[in-house]
Amino acid sequence: MDEGIAFRCMPRLILPCLFFYIVNGQTYTDMNNLYTDIFTSHQKSFLPNSDYSTALNVTFELYLMAIVRFDEVDETVDVSTGIKLTWTDAGFNWTPSSYGNAEFIIVRHTDVWTPKFVLTNSVETYESIGKGYDVFVTIYYNGTVVLANGDVMSATCAANVYKFPFDSQTCDLNFVVWGFQQLT
Repeated sequence: MDEGIAFRCMPRLILPCLFFYIVNGQTYTDMNNLYTDIFTSHQKSFLPNSDYSTALNVTFELYLMAIVRFDEVDETVDVSTGIKLTWTDAGFNWTPSSYGNAEFIIVRHTDVWTPKFVLTNSVETYESIGKGYDVFVTIYYNGTVVLANGDVMSATCAANVYKFPFDSQTCDLNFVVWGFQQLT
């Protein structure tokens, strides 16, 4: 009997703890002031690099969620993926204590500069990953910007059925940042 009571009370104790962690004491005024202050002079059309003599470092993480379809005849693969992009924008820095201890803010990706990654061996047309979906970015007080997105991608994949039905396949997903070139 005691175990049943403890089990029913447990979710009630965890939920308020999670709520206070997420809110962290900010008010609407704190968040509005933060948004106004960091976006007053922000230019989303500029590459957010503090030193233009060096490259902007963008981390690209791809998480394979599922292989949706593999077609040996057409030599294509459809995969469901999670994508996480991380970079630092020198224009986004603030002191959390000045804004109710706000360590991050979440905004639409259209409000900030975002890299346009393209799958170059796509079966479809070259479109930026996310295909214009309305996604959000998390901006941290130290200038770190994180964009997380998901997509189903179709890519070419040369099938090797030499050892069928005991064959194995390796498919590459090749990405490039659209619109930028590396100067050597």
